[in-house]
Amino acid sequence: MKQFLAVLLLLMLPIWPAAAEYPTEEMHWPSLVNRAERGEAIAQFSVGYAALHGEGEQDPETALSWLERSAKQGYAPALLKMAELYASGSRVAQDRDKAADWYRQAAEQQVMAAQFSLAELLWHHQPNSQQKEEAQRCYRQAATQGVVAAMLRLAALLGQEDDAANSASESEQWYRKAAQAGSAEAKLALGYRYYNGYGSKKDLRTALDWYRQAAEAGHEEAQLQLAYMCYNGYGMPKNDRMALHWFTQAAEQGNSEAQLNLAGLYLRGQGTAINHFEAYVWFNLAATGEEVSELTKRAQAGRTQAARYLSREQQFEAQQSAGKRYFKQQRFGHSNMGRE
Repeated sequence: MKQFLAVLLLLMLPIWPAAAEYPTEEMHWPSLVNRAERGEAIAQFSVGYAALHGEGEQDPETALSWLERSAKQGYAPALLKMAELYASGSRVAQDRDKAADWYRQAAEQQVMAAQFSLAELLWHHQPNSQQKEEAQRCYRQAATQGVVAAMLRLAALLGQEDDAANSASESEQWYRKAAQAGSAEAKLALGYRYYNGYGSKKDLRTALDWYRQAAEAGHEEAQLQLAYMCYNGYGMPKNDRMALHWFTQAAEQGNSEAQLNLAGLYLRGQGTAINHFEAYVWFNLAATGEEVSELTKRAQAGRTQAARYLSREQQFEAQQSAGKRYFKQQRFGHSNMGRE
């Protein structure tokens, strides 16, 4: 008899946005189908999921019917899968209303992925006021269960509310919870809040600390903001050497603004010895944006200024060095075409 590695979801789906991992066990296929036909929701889901991926002995076209039979019994993974299919338009005509209905049924079972996904579906498709309220409620439910992405969404939404002292306070609480869970994005947001005095008194030292935490976690924008604070002496004594370090960290991730500022430091000899070669390299990288902007114009002008101190051979070598660094950034998934 043919053996099939059947997908049986025995555990609840993991916290969003991590991809679902489906525990498997060796299963006799005819027996699995027989159990599905007898009405076992787990078996129906397993047969449907396998058929969806062209596995087992079922036609992939039957996948939806098996998944729907399982979902109608309230089996959470099937509910979630049906919602995903309708939300994406995969194997079925896209239907956000049906997707929302399936997500709601899973969310009622406290499935964190469903709560978050329903909120995202509602919020990002021109919701009316009632749907906005439902989205915020779902974000809160998922956030309360520890979904960091939901904490960030909820904090941002609360921060947008107009009636705001209480909302601003709660917004900060959720950012802090996300930061405690390790979110660099939350740490950056807290840095912005204290830098601008939003929801609390402006506090540059506290802003500096949050920016540093996010920067040390590798967040490109936080590295840029921290570099500016070091350079300008905000929340700390002015420190060009530290500014050079953090501009370098962000520049190496492909941040054009950091590249422009780093080039300027090398050109002027701030935080380091004057280095026209490095200045040319970083100006050249900052100038590579496809669209002409004020930043690219400044980078091109800086490159011309640095070039006056280099021979043709040195300029050619600097261009090659810039190209190598650019392709290195691309390999690691970073773009040097400017920030969004």
